[in-house]
Amino acid sequence: MKNVRATVRRFIAQRLELGTELDFLNRETRQVLFVFGLSFIGALTLTGFGITYILNGRPERALIDFAFTLLAMANLAYLRRLKNVIAASNFILCLMLVLTAFLLVSGGLHDTGFLWLFTIPILAFFLQGLSRGVWWVVATLVIIQTIGLLGAAGWLDIPYAEEQMEQVFVGLTVVSAMLGLFELVTERYEEELLVKDRELEKFKQAVDATTDGIVMTDVEANIIYVNPAWERLTGYSASQALGQNPRILQSGKTDPAEHQRLWQNLAAGLPFKSEKIINRRRDGSEYTAELQIFPVRLDGKNIFYVGLQEDISERVRLDAAKTEFVSLASHQLTTPLSAIAWFTELLMDNTAGPLPPKQRSIIGKIQLSNERMITLVTALLNTSRIDLGTFEVAPILTDLPKLIRQVVREVRATGPTPRIIVDLDVSLPPILLDQNLMTIIVQNLITNAVRYTPRSGRVTVRLQAQRNVLILQVADTGIGIAEHDRQQMFTKMFRSRAAQAMSPNGNGLGLYIVKAIVEQSGGSISFTSKPKIGTTFTVKLPRSGMRAKAGSRALSA
Repeated sequence: MKNVRATVRRFIAQRLELGTELDFLNRETRQVLFVFGLSFIGALTLTGFGITYILNGRPERALIDFAFTLLAMANLAYLRRLKNVIAASNFILCLMLVLTAFLLVSGGLHDTGFLWLFTIPILAFFLQGLSRGVWWVVATLVIIQTIGLLGAAGWLDIPYAEEQMEQVFVGLTVVSAMLGLFELVTERYEEELLVKDRELEKFKQAVDATTDGIVMTDVEANIIYVNPAWERLTGYSASQALGQNPRILQSGKTDPAEHQRLWQNLAAGLPFKSEKIINRRRDGSEYTAELQIFPVRLDGKNIFYVGLQEDISERVRLDAAKTEFVSLASHQLTTPLSAIAWFTELLMDNTAGPLPPKQRSIIGKIQLSNERMITLVTALLNTSRIDLGTFEVAPILTDLPKLIRQVVREVRATGPTPRIIVDLDVSLPPILLDQNLMTIIVQNLITNAVRYTPRSGRVTVRLQAQRNVLILQVADTGIGIAEHDRQQMFTKMFRSRAAQAMSPNGNGLGLYIVKAIVEQSGGSISFTSKPKIGTTFTVKLPRSGMRAKAGSRALSA
């Protein structure tokens, strides 16, 4: 059936020289086809009548029909050559007005024949629109009224009573008014559609011109649109992709957890973003994609999805090289920094002889600066191992309340701190945890809370269990986090202005490391905060503990 329709469209388009594609939603196209059809059918009908009259021995009537046939054929040729709908439809409407006058005078509109009159306003408004159609309707009404008046005055012998002519006039007026109102509404609606169509075309041009690969799918994940950038990126043409599922790009090397997170987000009506998608092009080559998927919703339900992806393979390669360099450089710095720490400690212990107060003060500053450098190098090493995915997770049965108390004691030992309140569920049994990684989590959260809380403030550490989840909360009454900084709190090297003003020596890596460890352990981290009132960080871990993971190096606490 589709092939038949396509063949008919091509045939009509070629005959009318309209091109190979016909848009039947276009008003002008419909008008051209309608005039074409009227002229063609009229010519065939009149030819048939002419032949019938000749066979019946009435050649004079046949000549009239043939004359009208020639006019219809001329109209067809005119339409085909100039594609002027207005001129071609003018002929048809003029012909209908002449026939109307002839039929009224000769009595050819008896009974249902009066319906002929109502086709004139229909054709007038349809073919020529509201502005020109009104004039044809007025001309029809003038002809009817004139014939009616001439008949009523006795100047013209017509086989209709005056009441019949009045009824025809009134009926045609009412129908014309209704059709005119409908045409007015239709034209305004079409104007709105035209404006929207132009806006949609501009949007499509913008989407087609973007350098990001864009794909749209229905709720069943069947591809319904791809832009040229997506075709270039994947190697699939639009015709090859339409109707397919985006899984045609799967390489099998993407972490299944990413796909699981993708569908969880979309099912909840949330956008999804990842830089860990490894796709395969049509030619078999692989690339790392930055993928964003946005669900488009209506009445609380997803109706389709829009996906954007970009090839970030080169960026990933450069980041990996940079991370590896940082890891190597940090590792090489560890040995001399440890030596400096050892030698300064010997000097401070008077192993090499007593030091004068001034020298002891200077060496103390060297020792403090070296400790800060060691902390930074340790953080850089941990960050590089996290980014490279080379850190190990080795869980053992751990008394978590005891570990937290140990960290609190170490923090208090560093110097004056705000009041630290510990509220721990001591009934918890030992849990499978990597003690080193758990120490990093607790240490960073408590250290940050202490660092950004005034001495007169308070830090509260809570640990409790709820069903299958362990909940660790560290709350403070410190400087808080401004609204515009919250999206970046777990970003590598980020420190807010308020944090920098209160403690210039931070490195902005602690929360990034904590988040990576927590998520690797199957948990989550979040926070609530109010500026100048305080912040509460909440870590949720599976009560079953951390998952073991092989790696080349452990993270350093």
